[in-house]
Amino acid sequence: MDIDYIRELVKFDRIKLSKEARKRMVQRNVSFEQIEKAISRGRIIRREPKTGPYPKCTILGYVEREIAGLMLPEPQPLNVACAVGEELHIITLYWE
Repeated sequence: MDIDYIRELVKFDRIKLSKEARKRMVQRNVSFEQIEKAISRGRIIRREPKTGPYPKCTILGYVEREIAGLMLPEPQPLNVACAVGEELHIITLYWE
C-alpha cells in the first residue's frame, strides 16, 4: 500500500464512502473535493497493514477550509482514514 496507488484509485474514481464518512462530511463540513485534494497533496501518517479485510491507513493533507462563510488564510490539516483494496474505502475523516 502506497500513496501513489491510492492516488490512482482516486484518479479513476474507485472510491467508496462509508456511512460514517458521509455523516462526518456533513457534520464537519467537508466536501468530496477536499477529500480528493487531501489525498492528492497528502502523505500517509499511519499504516495498519494487518487489519482486515483490507489494510488501513490515515492520510494527512492540507486543504482550504471555510468556517462560518469565511475562508481561513492557511490550508488546514484534514485526516482521511481509509482501507485500501481494489477500491479506496473512506472510513472517516476529521480536521486535526
